[in-house]
Amino acid sequence: MSDSPRYITLRDYVRVLRAHRLLIVLMTLVFGAAGYATAAWEKPVYASQATIVFRAANADTGLVSPDGSPSPAQDIRPSVAAQLVKRPALSEAVKNSLGSSLSVGELRAKVSGRVDPRTNLLIVETRDGDAKFAALLADGYADEIVLRATRAERKRYAVAAKSLERRLKTLGKDDLLAQANLRSRFAQLEALRDFAEPVDSLERSDVPSTPISPKPVRTTLLGLLVGFTLGILAAFLREAFDRRLRSAGDIEERLDLPLLGHVTDDALGRNPIAQNGRKELTPLDIEAFRILRANLEFLHGDTPVKSLAVTSGLPEEGKTTVALALTSVNAVAGKKTLLIECDLRRPSLASRLEIESKPGLTDYLTGQAEPSEVIRTVEVGRAMAAPGTSASESAEAAFACIPAGSQIPFPAEALRSTRFRGLLEEVSEVYDAVILDTAPLLSVVDTRELIPLVDGLLLCVRSKKTTDGEAVAAKDALGRFPDRPTALVVTGLRRGEDSEYGYYGYSYSYGSQPG
Repeated sequence: MSDSPRYITLRDYVRVLRAHRLLIVLMTLVFGAAGYATAAWEKPVYASQATIVFRAANADTGLVSPDGSPSPAQDIRPSVAAQLVKRPALSEAVKNSLGSSLSVGELRAKVSGRVDPRTNLLIVETRDGDAKFAALLADGYADEIVLRATRAERKRYAVAAKSLERRLKTLGKDDLLAQANLRSRFAQLEALRDFAEPVDSLERSDVPSTPISPKPVRTTLLGLLVGFTLGILAAFLREAFDRRLRSAGDIEERLDLPLLGHVTDDALGRNPIAQNGRKELTPLDIEAFRILRANLEFLHGDTPVKSLAVTSGLPEEGKTTVALALTSVNAVAGKKTLLIECDLRRPSLASRLEIESKPGLTDYLTGQAEPSEVIRTVEVGRAMAAPGTSASESAEAAFACIPAGSQIPFPAEALRSTRFRGLLEEVSEVYDAVILDTAPLLSVVDTRELIPLVDGLLLCVRSKKTTDGEAVAAKDALGRFPDRPTALVVTGLRRGEDSEYGYYGYSYSYGSQPG
């Protein structure tokens, strides 16, 4: 492609998204369905919580330490307990108290502890596929933490009481005031040793009614979002590696040739007249060929192009449709036009127009027939008539056609012969326009034999099919011959594409609307 950026305006991005919309939709649906399936197959998980409060029982009395200093550990005990939740010893005790068949490791995987920074409460959370067991497990851990913390605190009070008791024995009998003070503190410590409750379950767990996972709606929406995002990335990645020329603007810029017309994808393979089961061209497509005919009038300035070769780089790019429709609109416009089928290897005009295929061009070139025997007259249908044309005028419109004729072994040599050159010179004197439907440039050498004989060239390039390399190779093939007027026709466009160039950005009607 050219060195200019591929994406300049918002329209460039929208074009990529539109071109790959099926890929984006498919990936979105696939990932959305995968998300839903994952949620549907995933086993439900329930969460339950128990809340534990730590009370500072000795914060005012200062009785914990033998010397009467307050305990520095009061504010950090919830965080310490949160870390102890995962200890194997605690899980072993809970396992025994509940009589669970689960291993210590399995129980530890189901529990977690955290401290609420606002309230300094310890929150024990458990998760399990059974809602009742999740609640039972949370209460089991909470009870075990309360039991162990209470035992530890009461043991500290017992140690402090024994320390005071030893101090009392060392006091003299005359120190009555000190003895009274120590006995009072000793009595308080004995009471705390037996009845202190520094830790308690503030809130028992409830049996959860709804699982915390899976969440089908959330998982499906997340899958849709991931699929949509990956679809867009895949679209631009595919665009980056796709060497096909997609828009008329890209083709015109890449080949640096004047763009004279557009042909829609629907028009390819259709006939100017409904014959042999083929559909007719729609009014919009016919109008596009009228514009092409008008633009051809200025292909070589004031010098008319009487003989025009219509070609393409490869097959299936719409050259025959363009040649046939252009001949038809010429005939309707009153120009005496001859269509010569020079694609001798894959002829198709006889079947499309329902005319005799023999004798034809090859029969004349091999001396098997005279010019009058190979020329057919084809009437143009009413559908090709321009608005305002009378029925009698449209009925009289017709063009001449020379089909390919019999198969011959060396078509390129036949087209290079002086007999063909003489035929082309002769018919150019008789007809206002001679249009040659030629073979693809890159497939065979036949068309290259014709290029020096015609006044102008029309190169058909099919969007979304022709690659950058193929289009450039076709232009390079033409560049090996002396300069002559050459222009582009972009085929295979969808209606509405490249409306800034063109011919399909508006709508109009005359007669019946296309079905």
